[in-house]
Amino acid sequence: MNDKYTKISEKLKAIAEPTRLKILEMLTKEEMCVCEVINKLSLSQPAVSHHLKILRQADLIQDRKEGKWVFYSVNKTAYLKLIQTLQINFTLDKQLKGKQKPTICCNIKL
Repeated sequence: MNDKYTKISEKLKAIAEPTRLKILEMLTKEEMCVCEVINKLSLSQPAVSHHLKILRQADLIQDRKEGKWVFYSVNKTAYLKLIQTLQINFTLDKQLKGKQKPTICCNIKL
């Protein structure tokens, strides 16, 4: 399988889970420490840490340490690249404009 599709798939898998999607949405609005994420989601620290780890492994978020605190934010470059890739490579409209006639598949005329 093409490495491009593997990378896209990993990112999509990371955000396919509702809690991670919500975390990503929160982090698009502001940088947050783990405590803030825990409070907003009403989840345990291990659960939040697990979700943050998966998003970080998918390169969708980044962290920075300040003393004992770890702050999370969206990796804007990776996030925007994913959106752009989906828009460019997976836009149905682009494919439909180029087709004039239906194709023949398995020797069945459409």
